[in-house]
Amino acid sequence: MKKINQVTTPHDAFVKSYLSTPAECKAFICAHFEPSITKHITKVELTNKSFVKRTLRQIHSDLVFKLQMDDGKLGYVYVLCEHQSVPHKLTLLRVFEYTIELIQTHMKMHPEEEKWPLVLTGCLYHGTQSPYPYPTVVYDYFQNPALAEKIGLFREFQLIDLTVIDDKTLEKHQGVALMEKILKYIRKKNLTLLKLEELLATEVASGRIRISDVFKLKIVLEYLLHALSGEKYSEEEILNLFQAKLKEEDMITVAQKMRQEARQEGIQQGRQQGRQEGIQQGMQRGMQQGMQKGVKQTARKLLEQGFSIEVIASATGLSREEIKKLPKN
Repeated sequence: MKKINQVTTPHDAFVKSYLSTPAECKAFICAHFEPSITKHITKVELTNKSFVKRTLRQIHSDLVFKLQMDDGKLGYVYVLCEHQSVPHKLTLLRVFEYTIELIQTHMKMHPEEEKWPLVLTGCLYHGTQSPYPYPTVVYDYFQNPALAEKIGLFREFQLIDLTVIDDKTLEKHQGVALMEKILKYIRKKNLTLLKLEELLATEVASGRIRISDVFKLKIVLEYLLHALSGEKYSEEEILNLFQAKLKEEDMITVAQKMRQEARQEGIQQGRQQGRQEGIQQGMQRGMQQGMQKGVKQTARKLLEQGFSIEVIASATGLSREEIKKLPKN
């Protein structure tokens, strides 16, 4: 039998031992929670579940009561017990964190259920400071409580359902309109290249996206290649869609941007290799090798995407012969 001075969590052991019978469990819950809710409880039992992290068990413990309600549904009472003498201002945040874990555990154990169980939450406090100094209403913790409550934090989330927003409304979103419209249509089975061409043309014509926005155009192109090529359309068809809207010099600009990114990546790789070799000569050699490797990787990508050798040579600085010798995937 463990000696009294060996008990590291006496408060936790005391509370759980005392509430070990259904009668005491129900008495505790009915004494501290709203009668309009507790009157619907037909059965209560203290479980052995715990969601408190090991590092916090010296100052916190938790009680998880399983409830049987009069409608036949299961519910829970989650009580975080604060055993440290000085109250902690993040206790409410921990109550929320552990309650979410409790709901997730329940849904895994009952995969046939679609609705969440009812969970009553509380904090059992018996510290030296009295009364408890921190708020119990979540909105009071924010810098602007009224605004936090108006926003609905911890009550609802803002749903951005692109599938039901019409294109004219999306076009009012300026710089992100193209991204949102592409995401809206990308999963539609009847998505055609003509529709994609229309989306791109509308954004270019309106000025919401400009040819000089090389970074955005590159992101759009790479996304469409990953999301559509091989499934609906070939890479060549998607590249032709962009080439129809962009002049060759603009495509060179996109390629030069890719070259610049590769150069930066090569410099970083070279520095790392140089540090590992531990000498200045090695650093310079590593930077050179890294830059060369990055440029060749860019050239190979451009080849795979259907760019002409002339365009690639102009963008990367490699000779026609070097480009022709690049390995193909």
